[in-house]
Amino acid sequence: MKGILYTPENIKAIVELRKTQTRRIEAALRLINESPNDWRLDNTLDLDGKRIFNFVNRDGELRRVCPRYQVGETVYIKEAWAIARWLPYEVVDIIFRDGRLKLDIPWDAWCSENQHKDAWENWRSPRFLREKFARYFIVILDVKAQRLQEIMEEDAEADGASWMGAGDGENYDVHSARECFANLWDSINPKYPFESNPWVFAYTFKLLQQ
Repeated sequence: MKGILYTPENIKAIVELRKTQTRRIEAALRLINESPNDWRLDNTLDLDGKRIFNFVNRDGELRRVCPRYQVGETVYIKEAWAIARWLPYEVVDIIFRDGRLKLDIPWDAWCSENQHKDAWENWRSPRFLREKFARYFIVILDVKAQRLQEIMEEDAEADGASWMGAGDGENYDVHSARECFANLWDSINPKYPFESNPWVFAYTFKLLQQ
């Protein structure tokens, strides 16, 4: 099963059902985003259970692009974690940033997935969280290829951009969820700022309740 990275704030929004969309620049779009204005989306295909986007540039060159996550696919959320306590050769408990625990992981399962068995109580990168230790899973409902600035107000809200009239606490000068989204996007994606209007994959998903 594939994993997906989110910030702690986004994970909280997903769990609270405030975030049901995400927009991402993936490796498959890298060449297109070297000159995004030179490409247009020609058509979309569903082939052998995979959604494929065909792009054409000004010279007539065709490029077929496949998103990392496909409709109907279940994906686990990767988040920072640490060993909370352990009893050698019995069980392991791990803790997440929100203070919640995942309890009684069998020691054998832990050892099979972690080379550094003696390192504990240190925060570890979300990239190294394995599926069997994950707390949250989402199902991909839809995926589109679009320019980033095509995002509408309702999409920005669904993407987790909070806005409360005069600002959301960190965005006092914004006047819409879309503006809030643009600010958050720029803070995470300095190579592809909102102003550059890159091509992205826009995913719609739902949280699997456990």
